Amino acid sequence: MKKTLLTLATLGLVTLAAQAQWVNQPITFANSTMGVVQLDAVNATTAWGLAIDPFTGDYELARTTNGTTWTAGAGTSLGTSQFVTFVSALDANTAWVSTISQAGGKILKTTDGGATWTTQTTATQFGGADSYPNFVYFFNATEGVALGDPDGATPGMEIYTTTNGGTTWTRATNIPAALGTELGALNPSGMTTPPAVFGNSIWFPTTEGRVYYSTNKGLTWSVSDTGLNDEISAISFASATAGLAVVSTSGGAQQVKRTTDGGVTWTTVTYTGTLRGLALDNIPGKTGYVSAGTSLFGQAGSSYSFDNGATWTNLETTTEHISLDLVSATEGWTGGINPTTFSGTGVNKLSSSVLGNRRDAVLQQALSVYPNPSHDGVFTLNLATSLPQATALRVTDALGREVYRTSLNATSVRASSAMLDLRQHKAGLYTLELRSDKGVAQQKLVIQ
Repeated sequence: MKKTLLTLATLGLVTLAAQAQWVNQPITFANSTMGVVQLDAVNATTAWGLAIDPFTGDYELARTTNGTTWTAGAGTSLGTSQFVTFVSALDANTAWVSTISQAGGKILKTTDGGATWTTQTTATQFGGADSYPNFVYFFNATEGVALGDPDGATPGMEIYTTTNGGTTWTRATNIPAALGTELGALNPSGMTTPPAVFGNSIWFPTTEGRVYYSTNKGLTWSVSDTGLNDEISAISFASATAGLAVVSTSGGAQQVKRTTDGGVTWTTVTYTGTLRGLALDNIPGKTGYVSAGTSLFGQAGSSYSFDNGATWTNLETTTEHISLDLVSATEGWTGGINPTTFSGTGVNKLSSSVLGNRRDAVLQQALSVYPNPSHDGVFTLNLATSLPQATALRVTDALGREVYRTSLNATSVRASSAMLDLRQHKAGLYTLELRSDKGVAQQKLVIQ
């Protein structure tokens, strides 16, 4: 069959400005120094954030219901006598918080976006002088778990579960004993290390490098020793069996352990690249992770791994992050911070398709490019008949900035060669990427 040479302009090529991986979304708090130290992102448009003033310890809750603008003040009605330790959100209106005060701890619920809150725990639940919940987490509208440090009533942690949305809570029994002064872990920002959750399973780390875990939404618990022998700053699971636990080390290599059996056993990970130990989350829908950090701990930027933590690739190296929660490979937020003033900078929203990249062998075989190197910036693309129906093409420069994008008409392209004209760009290294619903294919391009 005779092939016709088409220019990519014919196929709808678009020139784009360089794109950042994160876009800042400011939040106007009553106290401008507040930083978002914990996030619970529900979906691409709804998320809640817990903000703390690093100088006074005051807190505030904020939320977005459109994915773009944030409104503070959702926790105003909670008053100033209690301190929020964690927020777990179901939707734009419904959320739970765990709190601590001189009178003990509580779990409270809102169904009106934070305008009002109702206490759900009784006076004897997290009611002791040294008793309070480190976090509360809801798997759905009815089933949740709340966890606190050992209160002396039992050898283990103080844990409660609910099956009716928090109306009543039942204390979990037969919790494995804590070690001496073992407590729930804190991350370097001084907040509770967020638990890892996947399906019905939940894991939370301790100050002694151990991990408590449950496979039935907190009803029964086991504990394992990661071998880290230090306070675990971040933990995440990409599946019910595969997870990572990290001890943050300022400015150096992080200590990392990996499990492939749901947290029963752990092995040391000797990784390459830059892993940030402050915040870690799995990439929903992918078997991968994102790490994020701040230069306050020598860890500015963010990176990702698709090989169980063995290799970390930078998303970027300059954005300041203090918390992280993803809802998909293309949607999620981090809390922002100014490392000079220690003040918060609102949140940073993910603005990248990089995490959705998975190499597809069929798509890779369908692609050939010549001449490469090109002396004038003009390339010819031969695309085989195996090209998927829906295929997008983009080109990035050596810094990862997107300079071209188009959606290919697969029917036309299969019978054609396509001309890629990069003559307006300077000599250097570029990356051509084809993307379909099956994955991506990449080809390095050189302009001489």
